[in-house]
Amino acid sequence: MKKIQTVLLTLLVACVGMAVQSCKNDDIQLKRYYRCEGYIDCVKGYEAKAQAFNNDLNAVMQSLTNQTANDDLVKQKVQTVVDKYNNDVLYGYVDLKAGDTQVSEYMTTIKKYILTANPQYLANR
Repeated sequence: MKKIQTVLLTLLVACVGMAVQSCKNDDIQLKRYYRCEGYIDCVKGYEAKAQAFNNDLNAVMQSLTNQTANDDLVKQKVQTVVDKYNNDVLYGYVDLKAGDTQVSEYMTTIKKYILTANPQYLANR
């Protein structure tokens, strides 16, 4: 189980660091970078669901690459993925970070998403 947790965390941390065009003024386009970091685990036997979550999160972030967007749009798209998998077999958290650089240490968390496993599955952990 520790290997799975390590792999999931590595996948999640490495999954996204996307540049998005963000409008500050009508004439100026600034790049804003987004990244998801966190810890997601799953009920034993549902590792494929955790991988699917990671794939969906990656797909959302990649769809925003080099697009015009803002923090609210990115939050909404990540929330859609979290809602799809919440209250099922995954549990943990995802921090959505944003900043003017791709370096995670200089980014700020703009939203924290919590995934909670359905109690019926927790007895099987």
